[in-house]
Amino acid sequence: ARVEEPPAADAAMPEGRLPVWWLFFLPLYWFPQGINFALIQTYLLPFQVEDIVGQSRKQFFLSLMVTSQNVGSFFGPVWGALSDAAVGKDGRRRRRPIIVVGQLLFVLACVVMATAESFVQLLLSYMLFTMTATLSGAPYTVTNTAVPLEQRGLFNALWVRTARPPLPTTT
Repeated sequence: ARVEEPPAADAAMPEGRLPVWWLFFLPLYWFPQGINFALIQTYLLPFQVEDIVGQSRKQFFLSLMVTSQNVGSFFGPVWGALSDAAVGKDGRRRRRPIIVVGQLLFVLACVVMATAESFVQLLLSYMLFTMTATLSGAPYTVTNTAVPLEQRGLFNALWVRTARPPLPTTT
């Protein structure tokens, strides 16, 4: 079997420079994601747990929810392996189907979480939520490769600024 050389690192690099406004636009995907997590984990989830199990058992069941977040951390490598294995006939990686399926499952998890009538439903949908949320990094890797090498520093700086919205404070 003949081993083919991988394409040069610069082979997939875009030609020319992108406008600065485009570099600012690309990472804006992350802002709603950050708001989503801040709202769900800080406000909505505690109220929903209390609604389902009652005030007296809220803390115990909420601690189970927080512990279940660890499930999502194990799925980063799973999604990465699926992404690495998704190679088209032309030899290029096909990440989009994995990202689309992951985002659809993410939306499904949000809908089930919003309509959960039992703690088990809420817990399982929250686990699916955290598992599919790890796919949120995929658009960043795709967009990062779409930015010319000489502009990646600026792009990454803009990404960090827009990716982490400030958490709301309670008084």
